[in-house]
Order: sequence, then structure tokens, then C-alpha cells
Amino acid sequence: MTKNHNERARLAAVLSYQILDSVTESDFDQLVALACQLFAVPIAAVSIMDRHRQWFKSAQGLEMSQIARDVSFCQYAIRSQSPLIVEDTQRDARFMLSALVVHPPYVRAYAGIPLINTDGYAIGTFCVMDHQPRIFSEVELGLLNILANQTTKLLELRKEIIQRIEFSDQLRRIYDSQSKAQELWKQAIDAVGDGVWDCDLVSGHYFFGYSWLKMLGYDQDDLVPHFVTLYDLLHAEDKPRFEAHIHAYLSGQADEYKIEYRIRCKNSDYKWVLSRGMIVEHDENRQPKRVVGTHTDISQAKMLEQSIWQQAHFDNLTGLPNRRLFLDRLAHERSVSQREDKQFAVIFIDLDGFKAVNDAHGHLVGDQLLVAFSQRIQTFFRQSDTFARFAGDEFAMILGNMQSQADMTTFAEKIVQATKQPFQLDEVTVQISASIGLACYPQHGTEVDDLLRNSDAAMYAAKAQGKNCWVLYVPGM
Repeated sequence: MTKNHNERARLAAVLSYQILDSVTESDFDQLVALACQLFAVPIAAVSIMDRHRQWFKSAQGLEMSQIARDVSFCQYAIRSQSPLIVEDTQRDARFMLSALVVHPPYVRAYAGIPLINTDGYAIGTFCVMDHQPRIFSEVELGLLNILANQTTKLLELRKEIIQRIEFSDQLRRIYDSQSKAQELWKQAIDAVGDGVWDCDLVSGHYFFGYSWLKMLGYDQDDLVPHFVTLYDLLHAEDKPRFEAHIHAYLSGQADEYKIEYRIRCKNSDYKWVLSRGMIVEHDENRQPKRVVGTHTDISQAKMLEQSIWQQAHFDNLTGLPNRRLFLDRLAHERSVSQREDKQFAVIFIDLDGFKAVNDAHGHLVGDQLLVAFSQRIQTFFRQSDTFARFAGDEFAMILGNMQSQADMTTFAEKIVQATKQPFQLDEVTVQISASIGLACYPQHGTEVDDLLRNSDAAMYAAKAQGKNCWVLYVPGM
């Protein structure tokens, strides 16, 4: 019997995670929220498939915490152990009469990836849903796979933590009853693979376990066994956060000690680790005396997190900020300028003649042109400014802390002159121009939507005037 049809074993795997009906956890919620942003959908969820129900570990855009298994979309992905893509539920005989389609949440498009554990069982899904029919591109499905893989890793980590807690509880009972259990505890946790540490808060003595040292490339004699040694190894940017976190835990202001930080390896590189610990001994005044814990290498997870963030906020072709990041920065610039009584400019650019280049030379040349244009224009910018690819051949800019409208129009003229200079690409020389619209805060709007709308209106006015020019917004355009 194959694993995907061995339902009894699959259900046993689900139960082993002790996750059904558990409380919300921010790690899962953040992935779901990120999915809604990445795909611009109202609904995303991490679901676990029980015997007769589909339970949502985390969901955005759904009011229910569970649904009957026989009406769920995800049952098909679980059964086949492969992605399920439904671009229009009303054109799919399996779903057109589903209660999820004809009643709230009115699902018209669905994409779900099964969460397959290390033993090969599909225990749930990561899915996104829309109220409108839509086509999911290969890039989008790739991102969805990344999110599903990250979710599976979180589930495995959660299961591993539970097992380690149970294991630690057993060892702690041994420690309480046997004087030699301290060394046994250290050796046993070290054997699990994470780096164990043990800190005497009175003397400052700090025990670095074998796996702790090995993870960072150190030998036993390389480090002085003291808390100061650990502190010196921390990345300078992480030290204040580390101090605040450990103080909050030891003083009783925080319920748990759990923190991520960077720590220096023997080769001078830094690794991201997740450090967890707990107080195991108090003095006669009930003050913390001894803390023990582990640290786990999370460098790969951090790299994946950064990769997902990069793909969500930057244009893959030009490397410029995308529309989402531009709007975030525009809202921030508005808040800062309002607070400090400063003015800034929003510039909207449309490339004249870009479609003709695409039609004549193909999309590859068109892509090269977009990259060359973005690189040329970036040479004008201060680090505090934002230059983004809005969509297609449309670009947008934020020029912060401008002293006058003359400064803004002078900058716009530079872009006009730079753009009309020929672009030497790999196999062809092409020439285009730019139509530019400007809107100034607060003269032309104090809200983000107003500034975008007015700079766009000014850009169309530039096109109407013959292109290859800039226009400053005038009320009534």
C-alpha cells in the first residue's frame, strides 16, 4: 500500500505533531500573511487534514476554524500528494456546486500545495484562494512551493521541539534524583545535534557543549568558559536586543527565553542561531541561579526568509523596488514629511517608444532596455531616494526632503535628457524618450492616493504635449 493511500498511517503522522486545535503561532501567521501579499489574494491558509475535518492552523480571510473534509478543496491535494490548481471553480465539475463556491467565502480560484513530511505523508496543505478566476504563473507556483516547504520545516521544527521538551523533562527528573545527571544531561542534549549551553549566573561560568562548539568551528580549548566570551562573539547589532531579552526573562517580565541572533564562527563568518533556555535553579532568595539551553543553526532558514522577502519586494528583472515596496516607502515618506514639515516629490515615468522596440526586436531586447534604463537613471539618485519599477515600462520615484519645486523639475529634466540618449544593447542600438509627471507634497496632495493619481495625471499631460518632456501637476488636470 502506497503512503498516500495508507490513511491510517497518515493520520498517525498528523497526530504525532500534536498540532490539531493548538493555539495560534506567529511563525505560521506570518507565512500566511506573506502569501496574501505575494499573490494579492484575500484568502490564504495552512491547513491540517484530520479524519473527518480540515482544521486551519493559520488562516487569513476565513471566518471558520475548520470545515468538513468532504467539502474541502485540499482533500484532492492530500490524496494525490501533488499541487491542486483550479483557475475557475465554476468551470470545474468537482467544485462548481461546492458550498465554498456558492456560499461564503465564494472561492473562484484555488492553488494548494500538500505539506509532505519527512516520512512521505501529506499531513496538510498551504493554499491561497481568490474571489475571482485567475491564472497562476510558474513563478507564482514556485513561490507557493517555497512557502509550503517553509511551512513543512516549521512543522518539523515544532515536532522536534516537543520531542526535545519531553526528552529534557525526563533528563531533568534524572538530574533531580542523581548527582551525576548534570553531565548526563549535557551529553544527551549534545547528542541530539543542537548546541547545549549551561550558564552559572553567580560566577558567570559558561559551559559550551561539544555540538555548540562544533557548529561554529571551535575546539574545546579555543574559548574561555565564561559568559563574557559568549557576549563577545555576538554580532554588534544584536547585542542590545540580546541584553534586553535575557534581562526580561531573568527578571520575570518575559515568560520564555527564545531569541535569534548572529554569532561569530572561528573562521570569522557569522551564523544565525535560535537560542532557547530555561531557569533550572534558584538561590535561597528565589533568584535565578542557573540557566541551561540550546542553540540551533537557522542560517538556511534566514537565507530563505530573505529570499522570499526579496522576491516579494523587488523587481526580478531590474533589481529595483517593486510597486509594493514603493507604496510602503511612499507611506513612510509621507509620515516623516508630515511630522518634520518637509516637502518631497513623486515622479511618474512612462517610456515613449518602448513598445516599438519590443515589437521590432523582441522581448529579450526589451528586457535589456529596461535594465539599461534603470541603471542609467540610478546614477542620479541619492541613497535616501526611491526608484521603482511600477509595471511594464512604467517607473516611479520618490525624492525626499526637496527644498523647492525648482529642484524637482531640474531633476526631471535630467531624466528626460538622459533617456533620449541612445542605448547600446548587446546587438542593437535603440532610442526612446520619457514622459514624466511630477506631484509635490503637500502642494499637490497630502495623501498617498492623491499624490499617485496627480503624478499619473501629469505624466499623461506630458504625453499629450508631445512626449519627451516633463509636466508639473496643476489642479484640475
